[in-house]
Amino acid sequence: MTQRQRAYPKIDSAAKEGNAWAKFTTVELETKLAELRKLVGSGTLTARSLEHQFAEIGIIENELAKRDGG
Repeated sequence: MTQRQRAYPKIDSAAKEGNAWAKFTTVELETKLAELRKLVGSGTLTARSLEHQFAEIGIIENELAKRDGG
């Protein structure tokens, strides 16, 4: 019997730890943060989407703060 392939790719260690943003550079994170803030401010998202975007913004801000030393 042949082994079935996984439906999902292997998850790297940063994602397993719950911090997938750790692998990105500071510039990439700052760019993504600006894009998310622009998207949130556009007024085109549903309440549920806004919740998710705010969560991502918080995660990125925390990662940037860790890198900044505080």
